[in-house]
Order: sequence, then structure tokens, then C-alpha cells
Amino acid sequence: MGGGADARRPEAISWVWRTASTLRAPSARGDAVTSPIAEIIFEVSQDDVDGGYSASALGYGIHTQGETIEEVRANVRDAVDCYFDETMPRPRLITLAPTRHA
Repeated sequence: MGGGADARRPEAISWVWRTASTLRAPSARGDAVTSPIAEIIFEVSQDDVDGGYSASALGYGIHTQGETIEEVRANVRDAVDCYFDETMPRPRLITLAPTRHA
């Protein structure tokens, strides 16, 4: 990629704490190809045995992982870039939602 910001990338990644029970996949209403996507939510979990983190988008087949939170954030952006091509509307916001399992 050349210099300057990529106009296709979401403007922000937010980091919010949610429990697994409060996460919901996006509604299936509307035409997925033409309807704008306001937000895509990634459930982020930490591997207690091997360390590192994994992230999966709710309602989309997008999955990635990383050793640190910073690496997961970068990998999520790359995964979203790969998933949404030029003909698809892109999410305006990416939310990373770490899950706490009881």
C-alpha cells in the first residue's frame, strides 16, 4: 500500500468490554450487498493455556488471531480489508469485544 490513509478502511476501532451473553450477531434484514454496514463486532477471547488472542466477527466468516491485543487489532483490520471487496459496502466501525467467561 502506498502513502496516505486507505479510504476503504473503517475510521475507528473501538474497544468495549461486554460479556458473551450481551453479544449479538447483526440482523439478517436487508440486502447484505447494498445495505450499509454501520458496525461489525468481533468477539475476542484469550487462550488461557497457550496465550494470545483470537477474534471472530459475529455474523461474518471473519476470524483472526494474535499474540497481543495490538497484533489482534492490526490483524482484524487486515481481515476486514480482505473480506470486503470493492463491490461490497464496508463497516464504518469495527468493535472488538473481549469476552469474559465465568
